Amino acid sequence: MAITFPPARETLQSLKLCKPLVTHRINLNLKHLSYTQGEPLVSVDLASPGKKQDEISISRPGSALALGALMESSPVALLVVSADLHIVYANAACSSVAATPGGDVFSLLHPDDREALHFLVRRHRLSPGKAPTVDLRFMDADGREQWTLVHICSAKAFGHGAEFMLSLIDIDDRKRAELERRSWEERWNSALVSSELGVWDHDFKNGTMYYSDTWKKIRGMQPDEEVDADTDDWILAVHPDDRAHVLEWIRRQNEGEVSSAVFEYRERRKDGSWVWIECRGSCIEWDRSGKPTRIVGTDLDITERKATEEMLAHVQRRLELALAVTEIGVFEADITEGTVLLDDRLLAMMDLTGEPNLQGAADWEHVIHPDDRAKATGHIEESVEESVGFSNQFRIIRKDGSIRHIRARAAPFEDNSGHFKYIGVNWDVTEDVRLQADLLSAKRRSDEQNHELEKARMRMESAALHDALTGLPNRRYLDQMMIEMDANAEQAAEITVLHIDLDRFKDINDTLGHAAGDLILRQASSTLLQNIREGDFLARIGGDEF
Repeated sequence: MAITFPPARETLQSLKLCKPLVTHRINLNLKHLSYTQGEPLVSVDLASPGKKQDEISISRPGSALALGALMESSPVALLVVSADLHIVYANAACSSVAATPGGDVFSLLHPDDREALHFLVRRHRLSPGKAPTVDLRFMDADGREQWTLVHICSAKAFGHGAEFMLSLIDIDDRKRAELERRSWEERWNSALVSSELGVWDHDFKNGTMYYSDTWKKIRGMQPDEEVDADTDDWILAVHPDDRAHVLEWIRRQNEGEVSSAVFEYRERRKDGSWVWIECRGSCIEWDRSGKPTRIVGTDLDITERKATEEMLAHVQRRLELALAVTEIGVFEADITEGTVLLDDRLLAMMDLTGEPNLQGAADWEHVIHPDDRAKATGHIEESVEESVGFSNQFRIIRKDGSIRHIRARAAPFEDNSGHFKYIGVNWDVTEDVRLQADLLSAKRRSDEQNHELEKARMRMESAALHDALTGLPNRRYLDQMMIEMDANAEQAAEITVLHIDLDRFKDINDTLGHAAGDLILRQASSTLLQNIREGDFLARIGGDEF
């Protein structure tokens, strides 16, 4: 803003009194000296930082008018206040904070910032030669907070009870951005502390290397301990098996081949133990040739994670070995999606090699034997409806026409996405089924043989204890019965022994022959059996004796 006015003594004196204002907030530059009608004129530029220069022409001479025009036209809000901070004068730019003469500056401030203004005033009174500033929140005409940079200088020369002049510069956007950045920094720092990430910052341009306390803690160092940042010395602490790939990643990042890097390695701690570290680094500044000049990153102690990974890998190896040895195939059925995932072993078992591992739930069922299909699928459907595990056994027909027996077991679970699934195993039990069939056949044959042997034994025993002609117990059988009765004499009731023989039996044999004698013996045996009671014992003890 260019102002042209007569250089009257009073005007220059007023500008001199306002020198703090001009020096700190307004650029007032002498442009040239000229004469109009024999009277000298001074041309100056008046500008506020970031504001476009304007031109104002003041035709009427006089210091009061010139100073008033200068202040009223200023793009910077200017408040002239009394010693008790009541407003004596407010220029047009103060309309944003609703400042009016006679009002109280404190009423325009956020309550939490009023003490800061008090402090600013006291500081100026103690050191009037200095021009202190402070960031305060003024309330605009709509009641919204507006961050403002406040500068204070003396204004006693203005008279009318003026004590100070406050210049107000709108810094709301910058201040809010700064507060937001600070908030992000605090949250970031809190996140770093809670995540136990060690932060490092390599500024090659300025030759500074920064390592956070957590970075040192990971390596067993004290917070105040110095770090040897020389790569040749540091690499000696890296595990020999990891040095090559660590140096390669460092070279690639330092040469600008990659903008970010993530790698893992082992480093020896101060106590001699090894710590696994996951290192992440990113370039944030480059020189004109594209070479990084600043790289920042984080280190994370992943020793426990590595131990867990090793344990899981060990378990996985054992599981894979067990599955391979037992030839067990694994499947995972997603009931929610209607799909089933078959591993390679199961595909080979079902003679589905070459087909996709992920199939529709029923795509594989065509290999089930027609006689078993309804029962097998029905059992699966019932288990799914009840959300319970199941066991199944069925036959499949391979492409070469051979029949294999498959046994399956599965258990339900719900994954992290809420899908209802079954995890299960299938294994070929054809040899077991055949062996079982062979065993059953052998058992049947054995049972038949045992039955025949028992019958033969019984026949032999019967022959040894019975009379071959009459079928009655013989003398040996009678002797056994008498021994048993004698052993149980105390419990047995009284018994009667009847001895019978046939008269003139010898005459029959001699006259009619032995065949007739045998007939007589059988007839006598039958007659006696018909006349004994239940529980009586009849035996032929020899010849014609009973």
